[in-house]
Amino acid sequence: MEELILFILCFIFVFIIYQVFIIIPVKRNKNKKIKKKKGNKEKEIYEVKYLQAKYKFDLNKVNYNKLLNICCFTSSFDIALIVSFMELIDNFFLKLIATMVFSVATILVSYHFVYLYLRRKMK
Repeated sequence: MEELILFILCFIFVFIIYQVFIIIPVKRNKNKKIKKKKGNKEKEIYEVKYLQAKYKFDLNKVNYNKLLNICCFTSSFDIALIVSFMELIDNFFLKLIATMVFSVATILVSYHFVYLYLRRKMK
């Protein structure tokens, strides 16, 4: 029961922090429609860049604000899952190694599911 409460609290905390410090500023910059200066790149989050690079999908076919919210939800879920997993192991060094491996695997799998969802929505 304590693990479930930890997972939910961690998810809510990370989701709020992610919304306030990453998603809202990106949306604000996207909506301003400021003319780009030479060498000034538009702000994007790394998750969107990863999805574009790995799966080569077109951002024009997807609602960008909805994509940001999906990435926010997915990242919050991943972090909460990793923290919950980390609490199951007692040894510090084993916890460190297992968390690194588990976090990479979790991120790759979860963003593959995001891609599958987006591919279905784009059809």
